[in-house]
Amino acid sequence: MAKIFISGGNFQAPNGVPLAGGYVTFRLNTDAVAGGSQISAGRIVTFDLDLNGNLAGYIWPNDQMTPNDTVYFVQAFTAAGQLVWNAELHITSPSIWVTEEV
Repeated sequence: MAKIFISGGNFQAPNGVPLAGGYVTFRLNTDAVAGGSQISAGRIVTFDLDLNGNLAGYIWPNDQMTPNDTVYFVQAFTAAGQLVWNAELHITSPSIWVTEEV
């Protein structure tokens, strides 16, 4: 079991402009264990967005966690810190965003 590399997203503001310089946060809904590591629900993982509104980085996929009903609360923000999108995501390995495992 390992963290996976996720990339992409094409996050945009409501007017369709990419969230260049913005960021996306991931927060687990409950404490979990993956690959022998404890993952705290209170920890926020932040990914910066590039000029096209895409992120790139490593994260634990939910299908490798115990308990098996975990989800990430995900929020996207503008460069000025304004919330423009939120969702609950269940990331699996492989995922549509996955390009490699570590």
